[in-house]
Amino acid sequence: MRFRIFKCVFWILMLLPFWAGAQHTPFYKGISFEAMAGYNAASWNVHHIRLTLPDTRLRRNNIWIQPGFRIGYRWKVKDLSENLSISLRPFLGYYVFGGKSRIEPNGYQDIFLFKSVEAGLIPSLEVNQRFRFSFMLKGQYIIETTARYYGTIGQPDSIPRTWASRDFTPIYSRIAMNTGLRFDYKMGHFFMGMESWVGFTNLNALRSEEFRLGVFEKNLRLCVGFEL
Repeated sequence: MRFRIFKCVFWILMLLPFWAGAQHTPFYKGISFEAMAGYNAASWNVHHIRLTLPDTRLRRNNIWIQPGFRIGYRWKVKDLSENLSISLRPFLGYYVFGGKSRIEPNGYQDIFLFKSVEAGLIPSLEVNQRFRFSFMLKGQYIIETTARYYGTIGQPDSIPRTWASRDFTPIYSRIAMNTGLRFDYKMGHFFMGMESWVGFTNLNALRSEEFRLGVFEKNLRLCVGFEL
């Protein structure tokens, strides 16, 4: 169940070049390579069950840029008119998302990193073979979840702060789903784009009778790529 979306996208990526070849198109035409730089943010929402405490939300949304890369295959599905067409692009990629907290008055700060392999589909409306307006859907397998801390929250000023890391993989979900929107401008074989993703999977894997914790992420990415 967990890997169904990845298997589906994998086979689409494998079979589309053969389909293109059957349509008298070179099998490599449509393959794309893409580099990304993204701003990441995440929120931790706590709802207390037994205690009469107000719900709390911790936002980790300080500026934090992470790189990523992606390989895809663009398949033209249908020409609607001379200057309008519909395309579909399955893709596989690697990306690190998460969130960076603000700097507290005592100097404390933390960063949560979710290292993931992502697979998805991008159906697009293409205008004049230059502009692409897209809806996006993807799943991601989270390889590792780590946190980096600059000291501790209650650490006194007399003790020097240093960065330390901790593995949190067991207490966070391994699978996440996202949806998003994208705009591209294409110039020959090169293209530039901007995309925005919102996660609708709770990344928290812990269950407690005392509280409910919801962890959700979002990111904004700038992309540059080359299409064969």
